[in-house]
Amino acid sequence: SSLEGPLENYLLEAIRFIDAHLDLSPFDQLELADPAKASHLTLSPDEFELLRHLSKPLSLIDLIASSQLPSETVLLNVSHLVRLGLVHVTSRTPRTVRLRVERQEGPGSLAYVDTQLLRAWRDHYGAFEALEVRSGNHSVRLVVEPHSSTGARLLLSAELLFFHNLSVGEEVLVWPAL
Repeated sequence: SSLEGPLENYLLEAIRFIDAHLDLSPFDQLELADPAKASHLTLSPDEFELLRHLSKPLSLIDLIASSQLPSETVLLNVSHLVRLGLVHVTSRTPRTVRLRVERQEGPGSLAYVDTQLLRAWRDHYGAFEALEVRSGNHSVRLVVEPHSSTGARLLLSAELLFFHNLSVGEEVLVWPAL
């Protein structure tokens, strides 16, 4: 294939893309660095919404859950807020997370979690195929696959929901089955 336009345009676009996306883990703790600074900047409504949720330190995955914005939107806006010096990031070890159960359309025997979340766990703990899911007093082991932009949700087919006595909208604790 051939390029349309000068190579410099493509390089500039690549640099802008890399600059816009910080390498954040879902477990990184986010903290409001300088609230007074926000009043002097022009921010988007999504950025203001995220700052409102950061009145106390939160992990990235918890911010995605509490803001109910798409994970890609949260990641892009948090990256911008970090570059502006409004948010401070502290790296944290991957851990158990609280996810909301949602129904995955179609049949299936796999659980789906966010690609970034699964990657962070596998980078830290090594390869694994299943997750432990705790709901109330019972735990189940589910084979897992990545699913992009899932955020703070655990996607399950109707069969898995029924078989494991889980409900849509229920919050469950999830961790790697090692």
